[in-house]
Amino acid sequence: MPVTQAASDYEKERGKPMPSWNHGKIQANLIGALLQHRDQYDVISELSLELEDLRATPDICLYPKRPMDLTRDTLRVEEPPHLAVEIVSSTQRTQDLVDKIRNLINAGTGSCWLVQPATRSITVYGADMQPRTFSEGVIRDEALEGVEVSVAEVFGEA
Repeated sequence: MPVTQAASDYEKERGKPMPSWNHGKIQANLIGALLQHRDQYDVISELSLELEDLRATPDICLYPKRPMDLTRDTLRVEEPPHLAVEIVSSTQRTQDLVDKIRNLINAGTGSCWLVQPATRSITVYGADMQPRTFSEGVIRDEALEGVEVSVAEVFGEA
């Protein structure tokens, strides 16, 4: 009989499994690629969102650039991001993340990216939930003015 492990505090709080090596590396690569646009957007990892009835913690969020106030912090953000990114972990079901993306889009998120390491692909979802999948070249998301990201760079191939 298989042994089941109890969910860690991390998993309970965020509603997702702990990140693995590949997950963390891809997340770092994608943050690096998105930081090329830091004059226009704030790139934030593991941000807790509270959007109406939805609580979620995407791997990465993009918001319009704003000044940082180090004297005040926010634990749960109530404003939907322009972009939310989910990176599939080896123990996650893709359908669960697509459902989460649908909820984020319905709550006002402009665009969501689903990063799938096993297939080296990134699927972009907009308000219409029509997927556009990239496995090479450059991602240009119409919802994000001027943002371009190399697929090869995300997967450490550039």
